[in-house]
Amino acid sequence: MGVWRPELGRRMAVMDLATGDTPTYTYTLTAREKKVFRDGAYAFIEFKNSFKQTLAIWEGYVVNGAVTFPDVTSDDTTLLVRGTTFALSIEDVNANVRIPVWGTVTRNEPRYPDYPQNNTDFNAIQYDYDFGTVGTVVDPSWDVKNGAPSVWDNSSSGQPNGVACGILFDDAAMLWYAPFRGDSIEINYSVVNRGAGKSGVAFCSNSDMSEYLCVTHETGLINNNLLIEVGSSPVHLTTWKSVPHVTANLDNYTIRYNSITNTVAVYQGTNLATPVIDWTDEANLVDHGDGHTYYGLNWRASLLAPGTQFTAISAQDAA
Repeated sequence: MGVWRPELGRRMAVMDLATGDTPTYTYTLTAREKKVFRDGAYAFIEFKNSFKQTLAIWEGYVVNGAVTFPDVTSDDTTLLVRGTTFALSIEDVNANVRIPVWGTVTRNEPRYPDYPQNNTDFNAIQYDYDFGTVGTVVDPSWDVKNGAPSVWDNSSSGQPNGVACGILFDDAAMLWYAPFRGDSIEINYSVVNRGAGKSGVAFCSNSDMSEYLCVTHETGLINNNLLIEVGSSPVHLTTWKSVPHVTANLDNYTIRYNSITNTVAVYQGTNLATPVIDWTDEANLVDHGDGHTYYGLNWRASLLAPGTQFTAISAQDAA
């Protein structure tokens, strides 16, 4: 009886990296691999986190039976933390991309757990996201709490893709998977106005979106306002302040929450001196601290429109 054997097996490996060292990672081809990958073949290593998000790509070539990465510097290794997954891809003689080896990054360096430069507890967090992939949101970075948030193709009107719910009084909500480090935060985002509805940026939220602050864009033929609300569920909110405001395509906004003054302020465009709306939670309606440092998005559509779509968002701990 014959035995099946792959032309090219895959192997698991460990990559040792160290802060400040110029990486000299070279992958030496086996005798079988040298028959498949010729000198000069293009190669790259892709590094991903546990959510399958790409952190870095190193490009290289096969030279004298080994894969080298001549343009990689010590700065390229800094953010590749222990546990990062990597996969080496090489073009074979038929121009097909093959993965001969994959594995995990380790940090081969002295560790001082409580030193601020090595303890991530001291690092501010920043999360950036562009809604480029059309269709129902399936990225595990977003924890869908209600409905089916979807990214809509706005190319026919010359606008970027935007995320929202559907129409027919639909509603939806989703929460970013990871919290901030602290209570004071800043969120910057861009929008496309797609008709009547209410679309909000939630923050200072607990993990199930049952208590949070929210800045909401209310749009329509008559009602055009910017609201500061308090949420009691993913799509149930109470308005505490409202100002007349027209949301236009490609408008950019910055939300700042100051935990010392317990104040929310919202700025439009490059004017970061005068807020469009601000509000102080004098009654302490929303809790803060550990477990209340998540952010997310929600929508409450009208009959024929989803309201405001969010095209890109950047959220971070405030300086």
